[in-house]
Amino acid sequence: MKKLSILVLLTMLVGTSCKITDTKPEDKENLIKERQSSLEAINNWQLWSKAGVNTAKESGTVSLQWTQEGDNYSIEIVAPMGKGRWQITGNSDTVILENSHGEKYIGENPQQLFKKNSGLDVPINNLFYWIKGIPAPQELERADYDGDGRLQVLHQSGWNIEYRRYASVDGYYMPIKVFAKSEQKKFEFRLSIKRWSIDG
Repeated sequence: MKKLSILVLLTMLVGTSCKITDTKPEDKENLIKERQSSLEAINNWQLWSKAGVNTAKESGTVSLQWTQEGDNYSIEIVAPMGKGRWQITGNSDTVILENSHGEKYIGENPQQLFKKNSGLDVPINNLFYWIKGIPAPQELERADYDGDGRLQVLHQSGWNIEYRRYASVDGYYMPIKVFAKSEQKKFEFRLSIKRWSIDG
């Protein structure tokens, strides 16, 4: 009888454990919404990253520093061996790009301005969202999340993005390894974020 009682007790404990760890679809959906809302509310942040870049013609590594203060941003991209440096500053109205020769260019779209001056079609407009681990406002093709509501795979605007690793930063789980690839543009980059700083 003792053996039977122990067996019944173990069965009940295992069953209870399974119920606790199971995430219902509606619970997961709420987690995703809550996480996305909290990340969207982050307006002041800074990151330092390395980025491996591959195109149909060349490959290499650049450093990236991005500072966001509300609507204002400053993005510095530096290629090694003196191959180039670009400083992009702006807001929703105006963008200024300065290259390593001190030449300045003014526009309204950071992605178009950078492509015109570097030849690289980096999705800067969407990276503001993607780099935080949330989709951009445009239509989604695919979005997969883990049990904690963190984005794992994103297909949007012709780009396939994989979130390989997250880290805890000031109470948020932020991406630190992000792989992005565009088959159409024959272009891919791999972000290895060394440091995040979040001011809210």
